[in-house]
Amino acid sequence: MTKSVLHFDLHQILCTLNNQFFNNSIIAQIKWGKARKVRNKRSICLGSYNNRKKIIVINPALNQHIIPLFCLERVVFHEMLHEKFPKKLVNKKHAIHNKDFLMFEKNYPNLTIADDWIKNNLKILLQY
Repeated sequence: MTKSVLHFDLHQILCTLNNQFFNNSIIAQIKWGKARKVRNKRSICLGSYNNRKKIIVINPALNQHIIPLFCLERVVFHEMLHEKFPKKLVNKKHAIHNKDFLMFEKNYPNLTIADDWIKNNLKILLQY
């Protein structure tokens, strides 16, 4: 697969998750980010959410045939949570992943298996 071929339909994934877990309350748009060369890194940002623009950006490293759908869904689900649970000021610090956020995140049924797959296959993602 070349990097320009779309393997997953992000809009469909967002709509499905929105319906299944959020009662269609998430209004964010979603798109693939730009591919960037990663050198000598041990981690990767798989997704981000811009609250001002209401847009989720997903790392194109997740747009490979080898990536299980549940891993991509897990990242999209996580980014959707940023709209549902905006950052809060706690002890004069911004809590991005607050208690409510983390509790709701456990609703994603493949959370542990997706996190394990991502952790065990980080090299694949970093090589994209």
